[in-house]
Amino acid sequence: MNFGKLIFLLRKLKTLIIIILSFPLYIIYIPIIITIYTISSLVIFRFGPLQSSRIGPFITCTEIYISKKIILEKKNKKKFIDIFYFSQISNSHLKKMCKEKLNILPRFLIMPLYNLNNFFGLILNFPKKHSIPEETDRDVNDVLFKFKNHLTFTRSDESLGIKFLKKMGLKDSQKFVCILARDNEYLDKHSPFKDWSYHERRNDNINNFSKAINLLNEKGYYVFRMGKFVKQKLNIKNPMFLDYACSDYRSDFLDIFLGANCNFLLSSSCGYQAIPMIFKKPLACISFPFSQIYTWHSNCINITKHIYQGDKKINLKEIITSKIIEYYDPKHFHSENLKVINNSSDEIKDLTEEMINFLENNLAVSAEDMKLQNDFWEIYKSSKFGKYNNKKKLHGKFRARIAQKFLKRNFFP
Repeated sequence: MNFGKLIFLLRKLKTLIIIILSFPLYIIYIPIIITIYTISSLVIFRFGPLQSSRIGPFITCTEIYISKKIILEKKNKKKFIDIFYFSQISNSHLKKMCKEKLNILPRFLIMPLYNLNNFFGLILNFPKKHSIPEETDRDVNDVLFKFKNHLTFTRSDESLGIKFLKKMGLKDSQKFVCILARDNEYLDKHSPFKDWSYHERRNDNINNFSKAINLLNEKGYYVFRMGKFVKQKLNIKNPMFLDYACSDYRSDFLDIFLGANCNFLLSSSCGYQAIPMIFKKPLACISFPFSQIYTWHSNCINITKHIYQGDKKINLKEIITSKIIEYYDPKHFHSENLKVINNSSDEIKDLTEEMINFLENNLAVSAEDMKLQNDFWEIYKSSKFGKYNNKKKLHGKFRARIAQKFLKRNFFP
């Protein structure tokens, strides 16, 4: 039995033990929950799991929750006491940051109370207000940029992160960029019994990022290649590049610190993008599927993967005005003879160069560029496709941009 399967079985065994040990609590909690219902006119207790099993929802849903709770309490002029429990932990440092800001108690204590409340909610309506709403990891209500970060680093964390940067040879205030080419290695280790092949169209080849890395180094940026588990190393011999994902330096703390403090992240579509986004850092994204661009982020520049039907390339306008904008499941691509083609190394380099020029106020924007952007987003917003995923809204404010060269070459036939 390999290590991944052993971990999976141990998790299942742990869950079973928790359920068995928690059973007496259901009886004990009945008078407690009745008391909670009785005093709800004064204070509302709510319970629920923290979405901690994947790094993207872990940080994004938590930040959105905190922001919305502040708004909720101000609107209702009532105190909400929310108590969470963790599910599986994807990042130990995020766990630490959340424990500093939220009421989190052991799972075996709170999960029975949460389940009991949900049971009463099947019979009555009012118990539903005692369950913490499950947040989406998309800022459809436009709350993230109305507040400063709620999850923050301590002074000792900051000192530890700066010490690492100096150890890598970065001088004070030297610019650095994080890059990440998504592959399936993390999910294959995270949940080895599940078939993750439906994510494969989001994957990229790290070697296609080499030209962008060389450009960044030439411009004076140090580059960290990110990832918790990756399929292959990137062999670039440059003192200003570290394949951090394959190094002995990688840690849950540095995963968060580097993403939160980089000048920008260059990456394919993945959960890690949430780290710099939450810390208000720019994103240069290879976005897929098309419906799930981080539209609300004003410092997000996107390119998308290419789609062909047989030998015919589908242009962006055709994609965003058809159901292809929301296609994700392999069966959709197979049934319509569609294939997804990764971006070239030159396209990724052009995206990187545009982000550099944007951040350094050197980006030339012509009237034609502005018109193309406006035309693209007007069509995107008016499309009847790609607005919802499983009835959940996907977009709020539209602030993101499509990279200029990419848009000119791919918008129209």
